[in-house]
Amino acid sequence: MKLSKHRNTLLLEALCILGILLVLSRGILDRMGVYGDDVVYMSTARNLLAGNGFAIYDGSPFIRFAPMFPMLLAFIGIFGLDPLDVAAIVNVTLVGLTIFVSYLWLRYHLLAGSAPTLRALRIWLLIWAVAALILAPFTRSVSYAATEPLFILLIVSTLFTFDKFLDTGQRAFLLLAAIFTALACLTRYIGVAIPATLLLFLLFRKGDTLLAKAKNTVIYSLIAVTPIVVWLLRNLLLTGSVAGRDWPIVLPVPGSTQSILVTGSATGFLPKYSLSFNIHSTFNTLVGYVLPGAWIEEMQKLLTLRSSVVISVLTLLVLAVGAWIYRSHLPRHRLRQIILFAAFSFVYTVLLIIGVSVRGIEPVTNRYMSIIYIPLLFIAVLVLDEFFHHDLQRKLLGTLRFPWGQNVFAEGRVAGLTVVLMALLSFWLWLPVNTQAQSIRHALENGQKGYNSRTWAESEIIAYINENPCARCVFFSANPSGLYFLTAHPRQFLLSRQLTDDWLRRIESMQRNGEEVYIVWFFFPDQIINDLQHITYDRHQIETELALETVADLADGIIYRLKR
Repeated sequence: MKLSKHRNTLLLEALCILGILLVLSRGILDRMGVYGDDVVYMSTARNLLAGNGFAIYDGSPFIRFAPMFPMLLAFIGIFGLDPLDVAAIVNVTLVGLTIFVSYLWLRYHLLAGSAPTLRALRIWLLIWAVAALILAPFTRSVSYAATEPLFILLIVSTLFTFDKFLDTGQRAFLLLAAIFTALACLTRYIGVAIPATLLLFLLFRKGDTLLAKAKNTVIYSLIAVTPIVVWLLRNLLLTGSVAGRDWPIVLPVPGSTQSILVTGSATGFLPKYSLSFNIHSTFNTLVGYVLPGAWIEEMQKLLTLRSSVVISVLTLLVLAVGAWIYRSHLPRHRLRQIILFAAFSFVYTVLLIIGVSVRGIEPVTNRYMSIIYIPLLFIAVLVLDEFFHHDLQRKLLGTLRFPWGQNVFAEGRVAGLTVVLMALLSFWLWLPVNTQAQSIRHALENGQKGYNSRTWAESEIIAYINENPCARCVFFSANPSGLYFLTAHPRQFLLSRQLTDDWLRRIESMQRNGEEVYIVWFFFPDQIINDLQHITYDRHQIETELALETVADLADGIIYRLKR
């Protein structure tokens, strides 16, 4: 191949690879960030390697999450690597693959068969899109032992292969889409947003007979949904619950002597944020992808929770009306792709808001919403591509002549509006650059978030437990995953929300087996832990109803030993 003929492609791939290496270097150089959910995955992978099956650090069945991630960690861990080290390698690789696969899809749809007069604009747009991918919020997940990289890659692969099926009608692409869907659902339960979206496209696909629609729907459904259904049935038969056993709990009513009976999941988590609050949080997160954080903070001061919800709904209506007006100018295949990405983003967001409102202890955050960043970016790129070569906008602001573009643009001229838009988009890249820089700076100064943060590294409780090893010790706390991850003691349990007879008999059984039982109460600047301590158990009740002796009274907590 002649270098001159393919210089643009070589330049794009070189830029893409360079950006990927920059992203991967962060995941390699930084210490992995670890949260409670990540510890559950790590401990399950270790138990799989040890032949103990799907069980977490306290020996209870692994049912709260889907099984794909710990299975992947355990499979690679067969070669002698610890699951935490495997997670670092896997997530770095998956993020790089996501960027490169997305680049290949964009390059194909932007450059294939493009007119010579538009090729320079499309090359610039592709470079901009790749830069936005490299700086995307999901790339920060390389620094965490989380499921986002795997889940996002599977979603992107599903959407790409399904789009290819809609374009060609070849059933092989439908089979691939179904396989990727099944793996995504096995990675996260909210992956059901994918079949919920794609089944609608199969049922209403134009040009197919009723028999063809039925065949495609059955084939896709059987492959995509069967694995997760089998897993949920396993959970139900094993524990009586598909994703966590629920039982009643009595909580006091603030400012009253009365109590209420509520229900919580097996993990002790109770929903804390309302539906309207999560809509508000979702709106702020999405706006944060476009506007600087300081602007959003000022908007939050001016907007109430109710007004932000109203603005969110009105924004969706305006976008829908704009899309309806603009649809006549879009080619049919572009319109289908935009609807596909938009439909998945909408279904995923709705299911996320409902799920977090029902079962979550934290609101919708950037971590959850980063899943739809790539579909939304693709929509923007496809719309911009059509806008750049639309005759109408070329006449709005006159023309500007570029000496370097004589052989590229028609008659060496391009609409002023295009130039203005290109300048604004280029300047906008500073927003994700600044966000990434702040994230890296925070990690270097304070350590990664979660249990690898500097705060946890300086914890006196963790230091005391590590300096006083005990082979026959059992620890109960509101943060068993953190103690399991940070100490050398694998026997960690969540303290019962109520001191029931069953719980006391369990403790007595441990003591009869020669185990020393300890209770850890945290004085810790971690809002989630503080919330859990008030939800899971009551310190006054523990001190008055149990025979305890104080082992260590430290700056960030107290360690009690339960007397025999």
